[in-house]
Amino acid sequence: MNVGATSITSTDTVQVHRNFIAGNKVFGVNNESSGSVNGTCNWWGAKNGPGPVGPGSGDRVSTGVVYAPWLTKPRLDGPCKGGNNDKNDKDKNDKDKNDSDDKD
Repeated sequence: MNVGATSITSTDTVQVHRNFIAGNKVFGVNNESSGSVNGTCNWWGAKNGPGPVGPGSGDRVSTGVVYAPWLTKPRLDGPCKGGNNDKNDKDKNDKDKNDSDDKD
């Protein structure tokens, strides 16, 4: 998907959700406009999300695209949990484990 330079203004937002965005040669979502693209909750072709602006190895996104959270499996009706802060998730899991250990 390409949002051209004059497609939307800086106050506009394009919404792109629950799509299978994979296998594109250049960009999955490219934003050339002054507006923003909300591309959350999409499958980018990889569990670790889009790249190179994003952290993953999936289809590419440009700047000006909000991509997190994303689908971590190619099920378009699945939960959007990709892009969660791994450190916070680890701390929460450690806390939950410690809390359950205290209940013995």
